[in-house]
Amino acid sequence: MKSCHLSVFIVCAFAAPALAELLVDFNSTSQDSGPHLQTGYNAYDAAHEAPADFVDARTYTAFGSSISLQVDFPDSSDRRVQQMIDRGGNNDANWTGTKPDLVTDWIGVDTRASNGGNGNYDGINGTPTRIVLTLEIFHRQPTGGAPTITIRSI
Repeated sequence: MKSCHLSVFIVCAFAAPALAELLVDFNSTSQDSGPHLQTGYNAYDAAHEAPADFVDARTYTAFGSSISLQVDFPDSSDRRVQQMIDRGGNNDANWTGTKPDLVTDWIGVDTRASNGGNGNYDGINGTPTRIVLTLEIFHRQPTGGAPTITIRSI
């Protein structure tokens, strides 16, 4: 298993010729009468600060394969760390472009100590409060093998 480090803001949009893209829209089911799925995207729906909604991996089809997406908050068991935000209709009006449902709802982590996180972390000092997104790609080789590729962002 190889690890790769990605920034907190992740856009899942990989492309391959003649194969379906993996486009994921993270949606809150408990804010602004959500979820509000962006047209053409796969849904990752969860309620804000609801640990049970993050337990099961979501499975998508892309690149001629089955792809599993698992979200984890390994540094705190406090539900307030687990963020699934939809900023609402009034905020949507502040955005231009054709994908307001994509940019106004998002997944994240609340690092504030007062909300269950570990406080400030600058990469050296303090303790991180992370969100971990794990993608597992199940792809059958033409020879019949079934290797699994795991990509984990920390």
